[in-house]
Amino acid sequence: MHGPITNPGAPLGQTCGVGIRVGLCCAIFLGMILNDMDMIVIFNDKDMIMILNAMDMIMILNAMDMIMILNAMDMIMILNDMDMIMILNDMDMIMILNDMDMIMILNDMDMIMILNDMDMLMILNDMDMIVIFNDMDIIMILNAVDMIMILNDMDMIMILNDMDMIMILNDMGMIMILNAMDMIVIFNDMDMIMILNAMDMIMILNDMDMIMILTDMDMIMILNAMDMIMILNDMDMIMILNAVDMIMILNAMDMIMILNAMDMIMILNDMDMIMILNDMDMIMILTDMDMIMILTDMDMIMILNAIDMIMILTVMGMIMIFNDMDMIMILNDMDMIMIFNDMDMIMILNAMDMIMILNAMDMIMILTDMDMIMILTDMDMIMILNDMDMIMILNDMDMIMILNDMDMIMILNDMDMIMILNDIDMIMRLNDIDMIMILNLLALCKGHIR
Repeated sequence: MHGPITNPGAPLGQTCGVGIRVGLCCAIFLGMILNDMDMIVIFNDKDMIMILNAMDMIMILNAMDMIMILNAMDMIMILNDMDMIMILNDMDMIMILNDMDMIMILNDMDMIMILNDMDMLMILNDMDMIVIFNDMDIIMILNAVDMIMILNDMDMIMILNDMDMIMILNDMGMIMILNAMDMIVIFNDMDMIMILNAMDMIMILNDMDMIMILTDMDMIMILNAMDMIMILNDMDMIMILNAVDMIMILNAMDMIMILNAMDMIMILNDMDMIMILNDMDMIMILTDMDMIMILTDMDMIMILNAIDMIMILTVMGMIMIFNDMDMIMILNDMDMIMIFNDMDMIMILNAMDMIMILNAMDMIMILTDMDMIMILTDMDMIMILNDMDMIMILNDMDMIMILNDMDMIMILNDMDMIMILNDIDMIMRLNDIDMIMILNLLALCKGHIR
């Protein structure tokens, strides 16, 4: 294989040449990668992955369905068989469950990305290139001097990143469609993704998987710096206690709730329902400043920002969301998001950015039915520009686009493609099943898992 396998015992402080290449075995698959301060060990047959970033460590046991990631102060444990995934950020928690138990970048074969010093996942920094083929399960990431290749079918993962930045960091550490203090969560047909801000949690549910940790036990407890989440699948109940928030959601009704320190936005697809009121298929989210209500069947989204309020009724054909047309518009302090599922068109206006048709300097047009994404910006940027980032998500077509300072990510589920253009980066990913992208923020991970 390529290059020698580095000794996992090597001190993290030891700087390894950026040119280090990692050899990975497909059958017994043991790979170890030492980035400047990273070490990745993957046991495919054993289904075990260990990643030691400058201060990170990820262990994944697929056979045992367990993943543990230790960042400077975090830890991720995932039990697929047990349906348990927990990521504790200093103030953030991430939980993800997919039919296939996919993490980070959820792939049919369970692809996992890595956390960098800043806890970034999925999107590479300034010189990165990620290519992911789900059928082939190949992921290639070229960072300033690194490269990540993941072959699920081959059971191979290679990651070399100077800083191990995978995911997306906004200037403000915003993810997805993050407003100054807002967050948007989007669920694909079968997949739900939730992303919280600096003091929140990320949760991803798949149609077959309910939230977070113990499905059999159907109970999850997470103690975040200021948060606690308890989820009972059998009981179909989710409770999230934020610093000043408390939410209860019924899982049987496909309900998910997320509380961000400031606000949160959640969008559900036709197949997914998030709500506090099942009969009305509504979701209400109370954050310090926000309140969101989403009706999947009714396709109704209400967002109450400090100075914003949006109501979307598809069936009622009122503002913003048309399920058949799948149009969603969200107005934050200065933001507006429009999403056409069938048309697959999203417009996002961030306090400093205008997207969809005209962003401060961009224009984005997306046709999912056509499986076509066109973005015209002075800089040719895609999706949503948060301070400098753009993110785009299409439910029906399962299309997600995320731009970091200069990064663009486009995911077409039907087309199963992901394209990320960083200053010099491009990511293409093909996933038979919906892809989920988890963006972790800059917060260091630290927490206690129970």
